[in-house]
Amino acid sequence: MACNGGRFRMSASPSSDHPTYSPRSERLGVLHVCSVFKSSRSVASAAGTGYSSMGGVQIHVGALVRHLDRRGISQTVITSYKPGEPRDQHQGDHIRVRRFGVPVRRWRQLWALPAARAALDATTRVDVVHAHPSADLAALPIALWAAHRHRAPLVVTLHSSALHTMRAVNARLAALKVLGHPWEAIALRRAAAVVALTARTRDRVITSGADPARVHVLPQPYDQETFTGPFDDPSPEVPHPRIVFVGRFSAEKGVTVLVDAFSRLRSPAQLLLIGDGRERQRIQAGIRRLGIGGNVTVCGFVPHRTAAAAMAHARIVVLPSLFEEAGTVVVEAMALGVPLVASDIGGIRQTAADGKAALLVPPGDPVALAAALDEVLSRPELASRLGAAGTYESAGRGWGETGERMLGIYRDVLTAPPTP
Repeated sequence: MACNGGRFRMSASPSSDHPTYSPRSERLGVLHVCSVFKSSRSVASAAGTGYSSMGGVQIHVGALVRHLDRRGISQTVITSYKPGEPRDQHQGDHIRVRRFGVPVRRWRQLWALPAARAALDATTRVDVVHAHPSADLAALPIALWAAHRHRAPLVVTLHSSALHTMRAVNARLAALKVLGHPWEAIALRRAAAVVALTARTRDRVITSGADPARVHVLPQPYDQETFTGPFDDPSPEVPHPRIVFVGRFSAEKGVTVLVDAFSRLRSPAQLLLIGDGRERQRIQAGIRRLGIGGNVTVCGFVPHRTAAAAMAHARIVVLPSLFEEAGTVVVEAMALGVPLVASDIGGIRQTAADGKAALLVPPGDPVALAAALDEVLSRPELASRLGAAGTYESAGRGWGETGERMLGIYRDVLTAPPTP
């Protein structure tokens, strides 16, 4: 997979608003609604489409669905269409994925219209509706409608809360925040269970009026199989030490801040940017303007295992986000024992064990970010301490425990009294 003249090597994989709910049989049927669902088969590049081929929400939902499939749970995933993926796909033993819409930058939310009709399909077994909202308007309205139609309890996992986490860092996100605010408020009021990824978000949801008994914290897990080595170096032509970023090239991820910070480093290093998105041209223009092209490698989307290998061979993993609910990359870097430098924003501090496993900096500050990167590069004992703390604090954060806790939430909402 080409990376600006280099090549990545693939790592080997080791009718009432508040109906009374009751389970229909021992075997559950779950309807998931999410903006993008990552195929288990491949990761296709989506450059120029505005669609993300890798991201924490997709990885999270995909891992949950696969875990529940192994437990015999029948699942239907309603999501948006992504180039290279089938419109109607069966995965595993009990998973059906249905994709809707067209791959366009503007009016992408229109995927909600055909998706909503599909979510009401009376032939689909639905005992629980599970919404996975992120920086997208469609998931919550579809899930609310489906829960009402199927007389099923609604579970909401807050991957990016419009009320409590999202920041208006550009016009698109400002619109999503304003328009998403009322939908999230309605969903949190009607949900039988709300799942937060951090105690920070849980506390804010409760403060805003949610019943504490309905709000749960399931800390961000990681895929243990994917992040267990050994790992071949996927980019051996890139010199060490390496600073690695993995994620979407979008405004909220702060990649332009990272490029600016990298240009200020005193310590020698290489920057490896793994991802793609609507900010790519702006990022590359910044690299040229700052004259750092010889030390920066920009890659497209790669398979999750390959991203894990790149992180494993990094001196530092960096997450310069301007807002973040929890940060999948945070716990992934911790699991690998790689030092992390990240923005002190949203739930990142709690995900990184109250800052024990990361050096945290103010978001959007390239000077502070450069200083933190230099500090880790120049102090091996600090790098070792951060890495060891990450390894220790990430223990028990795999999908086995988290998946079972989610299954327990499903069973609880099926037998609980209706929400008032």
